[in-house]
Amino acid sequence: MTIQEINTGKQTKYRVQIHKHGFPALDATFSDYDMALRWHDEQVRLIDAGEITSLAEDEHTVAEIMVRYCKMMHPPSAKLAHLKWWKARIGHLPLGKLSPQTLG
Repeated sequence: MTIQEINTGKQTKYRVQIHKHGFPALDATFSDYDMALRWHDEQVRLIDAGEITSLAEDEHTVAEIMVRYCKMMHPPSAKLAHLKWWKARIGHLPLGKLSPQTLG
């Protein structure tokens, strides 16, 4: 957690910066330390709950990752058939929406 105190001479402000690998950087500035701390805690909760998705999760679909895998790994035909079956069912989903429930 980073909460930086900024003195402008007239008033004190608090800048919050949240950096988590694979997620967009978040920052905001507040005039009250408690408000800054509450905002920080809420953003961390949202990331942990999956409500703020990582950059890669927003950019790619399951189908795109499957295609990349097939190009790199050249799986046997039995595995290709299995991947095609999954691609038809969940290939349209962004990676951030993939969960055990979607596979269940």
